[in-house]
Amino acid sequence: MKITKRQLRRIIRESIYGKSQTAGPPISGRHAIALGGDYGKPPSNPDPKLALAAAKEMGYDPSEHPALDSNNIAINDALAAYPGEFTYDDIIAAVRASGGIVNEAYGAIGSGDPAQEILDWAEEGNRVTIAGKNIWVGLGSRSGLHSYADEVIGDKWSKSGDRFTKKVMNLPAGTEVELKRFQSSSRGRGNWVTAGTVTTTGPLKGSGGEAPSAKRMRQIGRELSDMYDRDVKIKSVSKYVGDDEPFLGKNWEVVVGKERMIFPNDSGNPAEYAQQEAGFWEIYSTY
Repeated sequence: MKITKRQLRRIIRESIYGKSQTAGPPISGRHAIALGGDYGKPPSNPDPKLALAAAKEMGYDPSEHPALDSNNIAINDALAAYPGEFTYDDIIAAVRASGGIVNEAYGAIGSGDPAQEILDWAEEGNRVTIAGKNIWVGLGSRSGLHSYADEVIGDKWSKSGDRFTKKVMNLPAGTEVELKRFQSSSRGRGNWVTAGTVTTTGPLKGSGGEAPSAKRMRQIGRELSDMYDRDVKIKSVSKYVGDDEPFLGKNWEVVVGKERMIFPNDSGNPAEYAQQEAGFWEIYSTY
C-alpha cells in the first residue's frame, strides 16, 4: 500500500503526540503544526516541541550540529513543508532547549590545523571568504534538494577541489579566513553567516626540496586525523632520503609533535604508514 507524505506525517505526529492531535476533520501539515492556536492561523509563539518535531520528521539529528549537511537539509525541508509556521531561529531555539548541539564551533573551528579545517569546511559545501572575497562559494539553500545537494557538492569538489586545496596550502601565514554557513529562514530564503574564523600558518615547513602534491597532502592529513581521532597539526613534511625506505617509490617523512612517520607517495587501500621500532621501520594501517 502506498503511503502519501501527508499520511506519513500524520503517523509520525500520532506516534509522538497521540491520536488526539489529529482528531476531527482532516488537518493539513501546516495546520497540524499550528495546533494550540487559532485554527488556520500561524501561531504567534510556535511551540518549540512542534518546531523540533517537524525538523526531526525530515531527518534532523539533535546530537549533531545544525550546519552538518544532513541537518541543514532537514531544516530547509521542514521550513518548506510547513511554510510560515516557524523560522530557522525557532528550530535552533528548540534544539537548544532540548539539550541538542548548537555550538557555532562546528567542525572544531580554530582548534586544529587551519588549512585542514578550511578544506573540510569547503568540501561540505560551505563558503570560505578572505577579506570579503569568496574563494569557495559553497551551496546556499538546499530546500527540497535532498540527496541531490550532496551530488552537487560532490561534483563541485571533484572538479575544483584539488585546485582549491593547492591554493589553501599556499596561503601566506597570518591570513584570516572566514568560514561561513548558510542560515535558512523560510521558503528557501536565508543568508550566509560566519561560523568561525581561522588564521593560516603558511605552507608547511620542509627540507626545501620536493613535497607531496596538494591532493596527497590532504590525504595524509585525513589519515592522521583518523589515527589520532582529532584534527592533527603537521609540523613539517619532506621527501625521505634514507636508504631504508619502507615503501616502494617516493616516501614522505611527516613530523607531528615529536613523532616521525613515513607515508608512501601513493595512498593504498587500506592506507599505510611506517614508524621506527628498535631501529627498523614497522608498517601499520591507519585504520
